[in-house]
Amino acid sequence: NATTHSAHGLTDYLHPIFLNCCRVLIERRKTLLLHAELAFLDGASVPKHLRSKMFLPTVARLRERLPDLRICIEHIDIREFVQMVIQDENMCATVTPHHMDVTAAMADEDVHLQCAPYPKDPEDIEMIRHAVMTLRHPRFFYGSDNAPHLRQTKERSDPPPAFGVFTAPVEPGVMAELFERFNVLEAL
Repeated sequence: NATTHSAHGLTDYLHPIFLNCCRVLIERRKTLLLHAELAFLDGASVPKHLRSKMFLPTVARLRERLPDLRICIEHIDIREFVQMVIQDENMCATVTPHHMDVTAAMADEDVHLQCAPYPKDPEDIEMIRHAVMTLRHPRFFYGSDNAPHLRQTKERSDPPPAFGVFTAPVEPGVMAELFERFNVLEAL
């Protein structure tokens, strides 16, 4: 009950209690999994296309305070996080097929492609593909983001559609098709 945008989600990532929990993670050689988005700021909703960028300072402050903390960015979606993972050996990221292929413009046109984090621009997508397909960087790895919703919650306008892409039945084929399209099937 404390996932992204939930009523019980964490809001203060520098709170002493949370930092102490992170220290326990370090001691036990565990990884903090972050859905790296800032959904609300000063009581107002952050636009969906800015939520990841708005969370960058939070991750940077965590890295400063706890450099030995291992952090996994779940469903990586922006080039700044890609660069952080490449540069920091204590960071890794999960990659979904839709964050390597679906643009914000595509998601704006089709509610079934809307997910969280919201798809980004082609430059962000290209940077993710570069890390995975060209660099074959070992700290980027598959992580599904299967979020099934009832049709009536996906295809509504008020309240806004539920975010999530249900890919479980087709994900292996979609991944193979995506890697094959870029002639790097062996990297899969």
